[in-house]
Amino acid sequence: MPPPITTIIRMKKTLSVIVLAVSLLPNECAQINVYEKFIYKQKTHQLYQLFSEKHLEKARKSWKEMDSVIYNGPYKASYESLSLHQTPEWFRDAKFGIAVNYGIYSIAGAGEQGYGGNYYTDTYTNTMYNSMRSYHIENWGDDFERDDFIPLFNAKYMNAEEYLELFIEAGAKYFSIFLNHRSTGMLLWDSDYTFRDSKDMPPYRDLAGEFKTACIKNDIPFCAYFNLEDTDYPLADPETNEIYIREWTHISPKQPASNNSYEVLHKYNPQKEERRLQGKIPVYDYVDDYLLPISKELIDQYEPDYIWFDGGWKRPAWYYKSHKIVAYYYNKYEGKKDIMVNCRLGTDLYGKLGDVVISEGGNSDEGELTNYWEEISPMGRNFAFDRWESDSNVPSSTELIKMLIRIVARGGNFLLIVAPDGHGQIPDYQVKRLYEIGEWLKINGEAIYKTTTHPFYCEEDKFGHITYYTSSKDHRYTFAIASKLGRNRMILYKGKAKEGTEVKLLGHDKKLDWFNSDWGLNILLSENVLNNLPCSHAWVFRFEEDNSENGIKLQTE
Repeated sequence: MPPPITTIIRMKKTLSVIVLAVSLLPNECAQINVYEKFIYKQKTHQLYQLFSEKHLEKARKSWKEMDSVIYNGPYKASYESLSLHQTPEWFRDAKFGIAVNYGIYSIAGAGEQGYGGNYYTDTYTNTMYNSMRSYHIENWGDDFERDDFIPLFNAKYMNAEEYLELFIEAGAKYFSIFLNHRSTGMLLWDSDYTFRDSKDMPPYRDLAGEFKTACIKNDIPFCAYFNLEDTDYPLADPETNEIYIREWTHISPKQPASNNSYEVLHKYNPQKEERRLQGKIPVYDYVDDYLLPISKELIDQYEPDYIWFDGGWKRPAWYYKSHKIVAYYYNKYEGKKDIMVNCRLGTDLYGKLGDVVISEGGNSDEGELTNYWEEISPMGRNFAFDRWESDSNVPSSTELIKMLIRIVARGGNFLLIVAPDGHGQIPDYQVKRLYEIGEWLKINGEAIYKTTTHPFYCEEDKFGHITYYTSSKDHRYTFAIASKLGRNRMILYKGKAKEGTEVKLLGHDKKLDWFNSDWGLNILLSENVLNNLPCSHAWVFRFEEDNSENGIKLQTE
């Protein structure tokens, strides 16, 4: 076996950039028999006694500041007001972004099939206690708790500047990072509202700050994945000082619990649960005392260009006070920069409010997505690191490029997930695909970036070959993106080029011969062209269309 490579290596050879990376060997992250239990310096009861009152004072101050900004700003915390916000032009032009999903679950790298047939290793720190319990005991041991992953979460190969260099090389125009996840309850920034963050616990780094700085340096939008939920957050009863655990349940309560806060609670069992939620400061109300303050903290300190909400699958937006978070965010940066949120604000508003609708893992009917939309998808089957994925069992670069083409032709953006291993190293098969996507976009990006939809977004010929179409932003050019080339010509049926236009194969330095006929636009492909194609995967023909003959259909000969 080859030894692990500790950094991403880039070597320049002629005009190509070769990007190499080798992921850590699987047994470096799993099946450990000797480990040190993670014990935080204060237990949950001690955190309640020492910090809760100070925490609540800060939370109250935070509410007042949010209310003041909303009161004095143009956006109010209502559906009608927030619906007036416009999707930023930078997002509509960008088309392709990359998100990094990294958390303590990346150490395990194991998951099970879930929504839409996709796999979610980022929920392992929950499923290790139920559906994957047998696997966990076999590989990690019966006494290995969620928090015992924390000392292994060292991010030693995670370098924000190297990551951004790679992603820009891949052609991404915006970047996002998962800054929390309900299954771990850990924030990847330096927070004043919890000790369960990446600064107070391993890896002892402000990862959000590092990536924000790298994005500013590279002039690329910084986007923050923000989960509204937490699997098990400690709540205190102010009258009895008893501590309860608030559950993220798979079954929403049919009516509010006795505390009138729409919660599902059980009494805290320190012996069983302490090593699952260490560092969390007990509060009285999950939303007011924790969720709102950390959302304001994220907005104020890290100034994200896009907040990618998630997790609000079991409770309505009014419960999370999502309207308030979004109104504060919009008003905070009104007139300063163009920002946005997605639509995952709660069960009652999913897909109804926000600047972009989300499709996940190809499970949406793209034909029904009439607003701005974004497809989020992993490279393989899993939304976080999966130790069983390899170059041989995940979609090829060609398949990922065709996915990008299809999504853009349909009017969407493609947010591709990169999943580092537990040490923060991007596996080699992912780096390879990023590099190849970038090489294709360097040649054909004109047909992707800053484009709009074409009236006939795709056609399939009698051989099953699909070609997609986009239009330049100014509608001057039509781009026909072909997955298969004819032997000596391409025929675009029901479409004709404008008289005197140049038909160009992007990346080829000479114009192509063409003529219009009753059959449509005939593009002649000489032997020299076919033997010197500028790229692999798919090919783009650019021309000015005769608007008197709308409708394009591609057939290969």
